[in-house]
Amino acid sequence: KQEDVLQIAQWLNTLRDGLCQVLKNKRKTYKDHVAASVQKYINSHLEDRLTLNEVAAVFGLSPNYLSALFKKNCGIGFSEYITQRKISLAKSLLLEEGLKIYEVADQLGFESAFYFSKVFKRHMGMTPLEFREYVRREGYSKTQI
Repeated sequence: KQEDVLQIAQWLNTLRDGLCQVLKNKRKTYKDHVAASVQKYINSHLEDRLTLNEVAAVFGLSPNYLSALFKKNCGIGFSEYITQRKISLAKSLLLEEGLKIYEVADQLGFESAFYFSKVFKRHMGMTPLEFREYVRREGYSKTQI
């Protein structure tokens, strides 16, 4: 009888360990899915002034949870990701003929052209105007940026 009890206990331990692994994998898959969905949402709303609170509300999550989940799953902070994506798009828009810098700033949801220029310079090491002149002077094409 004692052998039967030991076998049952061993089987229960194995079952517990297996279930824990399945749940852990499901949780990771869910978190990866949420992070990817948030990235997709951000990328399709770059013209908006995106805030952590607003995006968290769209996904029914608390801002703190979304911030931590995003950083852990994407390896970059929420705000930094948005800024990188906006600056990447800005570089392309700055090469459009006839687009003024304030129009690019407005298209990307920046509160002002001044703030846009400040953020752009912090990330690129030059102002949007300097970037535009540099690219034209060096003869880069849009695909090389």
